[in-house]
Amino acid sequence: MDRIELEIQKSLEAIPQKAKTGGWKGNAQWTSAVKQGLVDVGQANGYRAAASVCNAYYGSEWLYDLVWYQYDDKTENTTDVPFVMECEWGNKEI
Repeated sequence: MDRIELEIQKSLEAIPQKAKTGGWKGNAQWTSAVKQGLVDVGQANGYRAAASVCNAYYGSEWLYDLVWYQYDDKTENTTDVPFVMECEWGNKEI
């Protein structure tokens, strides 16, 4: 795996212990933790991140729950979208 993939893996592997320690009861806390962890990885690697319910410096989610992108301020254009994520836990009743 490359460096960013390893950072993503490390971020996600930390979540179950946080859930156990925090006594999380629902999907909302898991979703928030997954998204925030990946926002942090993206921003640490020079990408802008758009995601709702996170400390994302560059705004709310777009079509997907989380997007990393590069933006050229001079031309005011998005130049790259290297990561897109949707976070769904499923419906146990279906």
